This record gives sequence, structure tokens and C-alpha cells, in this order.
Amino acid sequence: MKTLLLLKFVFLFIFSSCSYATNGENGNSLDEHIKSKANVMVNASDLDALIEKASVKKLVLLGEASHGTHEYYAWRDSISRRLISEKDFNFIVVEGDFASLFELNRYVKDLPGAAGSAREVLLKLDRWPMWMWGNHEVLNLIEWLREYNSSLPADKKVGFYGMDVYDEWRSKEVLINFLKDKAPQLHEKVRDNYDCFTPYTGDSWAYARDVQEGRADCSDNTVNVVKLIEENKASLKNISNYDYFYAVQNAYVVKNAERFYRKSAQGLRSPSWNARATHMFKTAKRLRNFYGENSKGIVWAHNTHIGDASYTDMSTVQQVNIGELSRDHFGADNVLLVG
Repeated sequence: MKTLLLLKFVFLFIFSSCSYATNGENGNSLDEHIKSKANVMVNASDLDALIEKASVKKLVLLGEASHGTHEYYAWRDSISRRLISEKDFNFIVVEGDFASLFELNRYVKDLPGAAGSAREVLLKLDRWPMWMWGNHEVLNLIEWLREYNSSLPADKKVGFYGMDVYDEWRSKEVLINFLKDKAPQLHEKVRDNYDCFTPYTGDSWAYARDVQEGRADCSDNTVNVVKLIEENKASLKNISNYDYFYAVQNAYVVKNAERFYRKSAQGLRSPSWNARATHMFKTAKRLRNFYGENSKGIVWAHNTHIGDASYTDMSTVQQVNIGELSRDHFGADNVLLVG
């Protein structure tokens, strides 16, 4: 029996749309209120209520209080496996790099060019923090997901993706290489636009600092690349919908990373945060569109991202997050937030 089944945890279902004052309801203290709402987790069967509540949601957001902690990852693994195998969820998207983690997606779906094992992919993760995804819990989930997918038709295989803006240099590289092979008519135009970043290869902070000091930024160039790919979809006859999604998403990573770093260097904390948060939410939204109108997705991210920012002090500084944006777009009844 897995170690996680022997651990005692409390999950807070953050699906209440009401705020709660320090004195609580009916005079109860805050800790009494939390205890009345909390679900004590001792073994796998204690997940039943959560799984049933989650089963009809369009998105289920699973949080964590700290990155890389075994217990949080192990419980999210158990929840995700049950949502996939029992409730037909279609994808997992995590707070990680899109281009690098897409290699795990190739692997779980046994796509052309896939690595020989999940470990092979995870050992190549070289951007800090490596341990956030390069760990045994993720390794076990990915191997299980590949086995689960092995008996499913190609269009039913469950995917695993990253949704963050970091590692944008890898996204530039893979997009240029992809277009050189698949769409040479766009390759040169995209490459020329990305030449704007040439003096800063691999160092987004150096780029952002120079922009802050007066150098022209590359924002228009990144927007141009997204437009080039989106406006030329009809002409890309030899590219599958899957490959097209891959190309567009990498272009969005570059565009939104440029904004994130530029706003960060300007000391604009909320705009930089919102650039990243909005990108992550829209990635989850694009995945739902890609998998179809009735698809259901699982999001792994820190509690700061999956809670509803409008009920925290984040709202006082105009910061949004995935939880708030998901509720606003899909409706609160269609999204489950679990901290």
C-alpha cells in the first residue's frame, strides 16, 4: 500500500462563494468553521466525496502549499488517477515549462519521437527548480498514464502539459526548428522576428533590464509571430491539429514571457504577475478547446494560483489568478478549487 494512504491530511474544498469573517457563522470560531468544512484524509476511500464532486466539473484545480513536497504530489497523483480512470478527464496541465514537459506528453501518448522512458525526459530538465517536476511522484504518474493510454485510441489518450511562461528560449528554439521542417514558408518570417532577441540569448532578465533602460522592446515581434501562425492555419495543410496546437502554444509562451519579464524589470508587480497568471489560465482554456467542448481538465499549481484571488488580499492590488479567471470564464459551478 502506498505511503500516502497512511498519511493523515485535510483538504479544504474551496468551492464556497461566501466570504467568512473572523468571528465565523453563528458565533463559531474560524477554526471551528474550518473543521466543519474540512475533509480528513486517511486512505484512498476518503477521496470518494471529492471525486464525485469533481466528476462533473470542466476544470479541477489541485493546489499545494509548497513545491516539491512528497505528500502533496502523492495525493494529487491519487486524485488525478481516479478522475482520469473513473470520470474520463482528458488532460493534466501543471505549473511547469511547456516545451520541456511536452516531451512527457509525447511519451504518455507514445507519439513519434517520444523518449524511451519518463525518467529519460525528467533527467533532462535543467531549469531551476529541477526537483519541482523531476521527482519520483511525477515519474510514477507519467508511467501509469502511459500504461493507461496504451489501450486507448489516439484521439482518446490523456495528455500531460506545462502551462508556465518560463523556459521561453526553448520555446523559441523548438518553434523555429518545427517550422523549418513543417512550414518553411513561415520559418524565415518567424526567425526574423525572433532575431530581435539575439543579443540576449538565454537571458530574459538582461533583455528586460535593457528595455527598462531605454532599448526598444520586442513585444511587437512576439505578437507578429502569433499572428503569422494563427492567420496562416489554412495554408498549413500538412500540419495536424495536434502539431498546430504545439506551434501556437510555443508562440504564446514567447509572447507572454516577454511581457512578464519586461513588466517585472519595470517593478510592475501586479501587471507582471497577471501576465503569467493569465497565460496559465488561457493555456488550460486552449487545452479544453483542443480536447473538445465536453472535455475535462486537471490543473496542478501552487495554492496561490488555484485559489480564487478575488477572496484574498491579492484583489486589493488588482492581481488575478487561475482560480478566479477559471470561475469567471467557465462559471463557479463548473470549476472545483482544492487546496
